[in-house]
Amino acid sequence: MSLEKIIRNIENNLEELKTYSKTIIQKNENQQEIDIGKIIGNIENNLQELKIYSNSVITANNQQTPKNEKIETNNLSDFEKLKVLLNSDDWPQAAPEFLICEDSEQDKNDRAEGIVSYIGIDLKDKKFLDFGCGEGHVAQKIASLETIKSYGFDINKSGILPWEEVSNNFLLTTDFEKIKAEGPYDVVLLYDVLDHCENPMETLNKIREITTNDSRIYIRCHPFCSRHGTHLYKKLNKAYVHMVFSDEELASMGYKNDIAQKTLFPVAQNNTWFSKTGYKVVSHDTVKTLVEDFFKQNKLISARATKKEYNNKFPEYQMSQVFNDYILQKIS
Repeated sequence: MSLEKIIRNIENNLEELKTYSKTIIQKNENQQEIDIGKIIGNIENNLQELKIYSNSVITANNQQTPKNEKIETNNLSDFEKLKVLLNSDDWPQAAPEFLICEDSEQDKNDRAEGIVSYIGIDLKDKKFLDFGCGEGHVAQKIASLETIKSYGFDINKSGILPWEEVSNNFLLTTDFEKIKAEGPYDVVLLYDVLDHCENPMETLNKIREITTNDSRIYIRCHPFCSRHGTHLYKKLNKAYVHMVFSDEELASMGYKNDIAQKTLFPVAQNNTWFSKTGYKVVSHDTVKTLVEDFFKQNKLISARATKKEYNNKFPEYQMSQVFNDYILQKIS
């Protein structure tokens, strides 16, 4: 891996972190105090980790014998050529390794704290619901913030936290009727949920049943076309593989995309879901990243990413979208 490429990766990830900090500041602009120093400190710490990582890569590469032989790909199929590239250091990462949440409870709790910061409002004396709560760490964290209720709903039980047991103001359940009975909720969170629903509008209609016109719905959409849009990065930390390889090709390599909505125009599609189910968008923010030249300049990769729906143009705008964050309000 070249020094120039490492530096570019550092710059790209720093830009993402800056965008994230600006999002936090915007979310908190109505509060009296903002710990900007802490935000900047977090960015500097993450950048330092990236520098340490890049230095280790440089050291390791300097210790290797220079490669004199070039892999011959002339007689390979397009799929085989792409696999050779995929296994090389040239293919950019989907996410920095240190930002990938591991499976320890501490990692999950740390991630939950980050999501609470993402919401960015005072939840004291509020009724909160995490719809699509996973293992329930966010709802558990918010229950400690003097909320009236902090509930989590999901279609399957998972994790080590207790389910179907009310403990003070905290509950995790797979029974939507229980959720309805305890509503309406002041704040509802759908964090990386809609893109994994078979029917997003049905889900949004359910949220209408448990909210009022004064409620706020916080939604993070994780579009298919983003660099890690199908959650393959824990097994294969390579950017945009789902935009380059077909489902069948990925399956032959032992991988499967974890997404239901293969949305190629995420902002337009999200707005359609919201308008058709009776919501207005109070705010919208797009977290973006730079799309590396690697994907634009390699003709084979570029051709695969350029779907017919994009009118034979490379979809840099769509691929630059990492997340789309919304605050919604129900319309009567």
